[in-house]
Amino acid sequence: MNKVIGTVTTQQNPVLLGDHHIVTGVPVADETAAFAEGTILAKGESGFIPYNPSTQGAVPVAVALEPLTAEADDAVIQAAVHGAVRRDKLLTSGGTAATDAVCESLRASGIYAIAGE
Repeated sequence: MNKVIGTVTTQQNPVLLGDHHIVTGVPVADETAAFAEGTILAKGESGFIPYNPSTQGAVPVAVALEPLTAEADDAVIQAAVHGAVRRDKLLTSGGTAATDAVCESLRASGIYAIAGE
């Protein structure tokens, strides 16, 4: 006898868009505060940090594909360093939504912010 007990629906809203990406592990700078998946990263002195558009000389070069939690003891996260990403998922430091100017800056690094589905 076979019966259906229930159903489960799962839904993912990944940061990546399409199927052409370069993803790699990037070291996160010591003392970096927790941040969300989709955070734009810049290269700091001792590793990658959340990108702050008001920081002089900061250049966005990657997008975090996983969150950095306060409990994280691993200082390496997966990040996209090339390819298309969902525009609506992008954040700058402090969890602020990325502006059009920030998204345009990402293009110089080969990361293209595209409207998500």
